[in-house]
Amino acid sequence: MVSVYYNVIITWTLYYLFQSFQDPLPYEEEKNDEGEITMDASIYFQHTALDASPSISHMSTVNWTLFGYLTLAWVAIFMIIYKGIESAGKVVYFTSTFPYIVMFIMLIRGVTLTGASKGIEFYITPKFDEIFKLDVWIAASTQVFYSLGVGFSSLIAFGSYNKRNTNFYSYSLSIPIINALTSIFAGFVVFSVLGYLSHITGKDIDDLDLSGSGLAFEAYPAALAKMDGAPFFAFLFFLMLFCLGVGSEFAMTEV
Repeated sequence: MVSVYYNVIITWTLYYLFQSFQDPLPYEEEKNDEGEITMDASIYFQHTALDASPSISHMSTVNWTLFGYLTLAWVAIFMIIYKGIESAGKVVYFTSTFPYIVMFIMLIRGVTLTGASKGIEFYITPKFDEIFKLDVWIAASTQVFYSLGVGFSSLIAFGSYNKRNTNFYSYSLSIPIINALTSIFAGFVVFSVLGYLSHITGKDIDDLDLSGSGLAFEAYPAALAKMDGAPFFAFLFFLMLFCLGVGSEFAMTEV
């Protein structure tokens, strides 16, 4: 079930990736009659990219544009895994290392933006009252399970490609540590840009839509659209999301 819906998310990244070749970006923010900045990225995602119906009880026609991108996503997954480790092993070098390069670029760009310090301060300042809320721990454990792939059998499948004398014990220690440090590093990348978004919209970071797909396809694109060289950074960002998505998807599909 996860493999089926995960490729839909990859489809959205492909859609936005190809939209990044436009200047200005199609979801750039504008000011309304009262002079307030509206987050057109949210409207664009729901009504243009997804062409979502009002509710599940209202059936509409097939979104043929997304259907095409979904087909492309499945073709990409097939091309990666159809020869097994011979093809997938080469791809994983790129899908694993390229996101780090992009994150370094986005961090350097992010910390130079106005309001970045506000976002980073929000990120690193503890809110001890949140520790006693159950939903916080549920969200945290869900994130760790997903990012590590616990219970998906992907790591077991990849481990089977190693030699019999491979030191699996050291891997079982190093992989979770690298995973945690990567997540912490990614937080600086994200919140430096969210601080900038908070600055240009006049909203507190708490009031930004950061739940579910809101962060990747609404809040972050809204900030990217206001940067100098927006198409370039948008292209890098969504190419990074595509690599991260494909890296997870072909592993789960292979299992």
